[in-house]
Amino acid sequence: EEVIAALMQQDASLQADRAQHIAMLAQGSLEKAFSLLHHDDDEKRKLVLEILVNGSAWSYNEMSQAIQSLDKTMEKAKTTLKDSLLKEYEEIFEEATALQKEALNKEAEGHAAMLYLSEASAVFENTLSWYRDLSLIKHDGDVRLLFNKDYEKQLVEHSKKMSKAPNLMKVQEYISDASCAVQRSIKFGTCLEQLLLKLEVL
Repeated sequence: EEVIAALMQQDASLQADRAQHIAMLAQGSLEKAFSLLHHDDDEKRKLVLEILVNGSAWSYNEMSQAIQSLDKTMEKAKTTLKDSLLKEYEEIFEEATALQKEALNKEAEGHAAMLYLSEASAVFENTLSWYRDLSLIKHDGDVRLLFNKDYEKQLVEHSKKMSKAPNLMKVQEYISDASCAVQRSIKFGTCLEQLLLKLEVL
């Protein structure tokens, strides 16, 4: 983390606290660190962790609204990318045949769909990291190893409400099922909602 934070400060001219935060989220990946500089991954992480922090304290409607907000953020990113690509293709479109235009449209849709799947995967990774952190705390592990160090206080409070550590094998199984469902074109918000409801009763 220290090496990545130093690079962030040097190459991206970031303040020390912002560089350290990005380095923590990147979890050792320099590529992910630079990606975080240019995308709203951190905002989506905050949204999903807010849902996990509140957990059973929220009503079903409150949880659904939060999930819808996250889903809209992802849909917006998907639409923005597609529109951006189509704008880049404008000059080509002027001389393109109908078949070529259709191919370019499909290409833009394909890139946007890949982004959507990538962002869904990131949300599921955030969810898994939350439960790994809870397991670490419940087993009296070293808190310096937490994935979500900036949420240590909330994790400790949440763990006190748990009678036992979460079953990480089950968590991974449920997340894998949710990820597969998204890849089968089932709406992300629906998949996340079902996932969280399953995790809530672990």
